[in-house]
Amino acid sequence: MLDIQSCQLDIDGDGYEDLFYYEGYNLSINPTPNPPPSMFMNEGKKLNKSFYLGKDIDQPHGVKLLVGDYNNDTFPDIFALVAIDPPMGTNIWPPQDYCHLLFNSADGFSQVLEFANQKGFWTNGCSGDIDNDGDLDIIMFNFHYQATNCESKILWNNGYGAFQLDSSGIGKLIMPYQSELFDIDNDGYLDLAVAHKPYEPNGKTVFSVFWGNGKNFDISNSSSFIFSEDTAIIDIDFANLNFEGFNELILPSISNSGYFIEILKIDEKNRTLDSCTQDYLSPNSLTRFGHIRVQDIDANGFLDIFDTDKDANFRWEQQKDGTFIRK
Repeated sequence: MLDIQSCQLDIDGDGYEDLFYYEGYNLSINPTPNPPPSMFMNEGKKLNKSFYLGKDIDQPHGVKLLVGDYNNDTFPDIFALVAIDPPMGTNIWPPQDYCHLLFNSADGFSQVLEFANQKGFWTNGCSGDIDNDGDLDIIMFNFHYQATNCESKILWNNGYGAFQLDSSGIGKLIMPYQSELFDIDNDGYLDLAVAHKPYEPNGKTVFSVFWGNGKNFDISNSSSFIFSEDTAIIDIDFANLNFEGFNELILPSISNSGYFIEILKIDEKNRTLDSCTQDYLSPNSLTRFGHIRVQDIDANGFLDIFDTDKDANFRWEQQKDGTFIRK
């Protein structure tokens, strides 16, 4: 059985990153099986499978995992966004999924915080210190707000792993499916980048940046770019490609015509989003890719754009003029 989602973190504090994952489940079985998460503990030279011994989790099917120290005890914790497909042959609707937070400690994952009163279809979210108070806040997005009437929310952290839920500003955003937090304009506040689309047949993806102010996010203080085709954004990355001003947005995407990477720049005066892909990448079409990374992988002082899956076998390397050449 394939795993649904996994993440790497140093669970036991021994200096080695371990592997934590949620196993897949058989959709032909009703009710849906609920296997607990599994772990492979890193001993430096080999990985040993270990079993989750913490409190039972009602819906252990995390589809996106956020790793961070959410109660400031120096141990990395895991926030799991949950979106479970119902078993085949059933008509369970709307979805009744909810997220959970696993608190890590010297004794392992000894505490679970379940958001059982927040039932939706939580496909994506992100985490960061939005209000600059020294702790990690969380954003969780409900993809099916129209069906569940459960709004997307910011979880404001009190510093000890207790949260105030706030749906203002982003609560009714329609069908958000990718999101990340990053200080795009370098003003000291995290901005929220979100891919979403209208609730209608053949709706076009809208990519929006909600500008951060340390307090909240609101559509009235945002910039958007509408894709010209029926495009799905696979990933969201950020880098200062022109070595000045705001960061650019690198968006691996797929449309009816295939896989491609869209790069957006921000007009610093008008705060508009404009395509600048042709200024950096050519050619741009690819057979396939998954999540990409933007970093200097060969330590030569220039950024590389590459797929984390080696089988995809592509890499662009930045040149002195800022453009990228396919390697």
